Amino acid sequence: MSELSRDRIEQLYGKYSLLIWNVAHAALRDTYLAERVVRLVFQEIRRSPDNLGNEKKQSIYFVKLCREKIMYIQAEAQKKRE
Repeated sequence: MSELSRDRIEQLYGKYSLLIWNVAHAALRDTYLAERVVRLVFQEIRRSPDNLGNEKKQSIYFVKLCREKIMYIQAEAQKKRE
């Protein structure tokens, strides 16, 4: 398992955080939850950097992770309502 440098994480954050936030905010309609999705996505990137793949497919991977985290948050909210 490789590790991402702080510079690389900052570069990825600068490139993809707004995309992730916009997708999450459109789905969740909540600023706090959209920010939480961004944090969760980047935690996942730090844990599994080898999954990033090549540069051309990174935006697809980030959106996929974003959707997974959105579903996770929605499931959490559903459990709290039950």
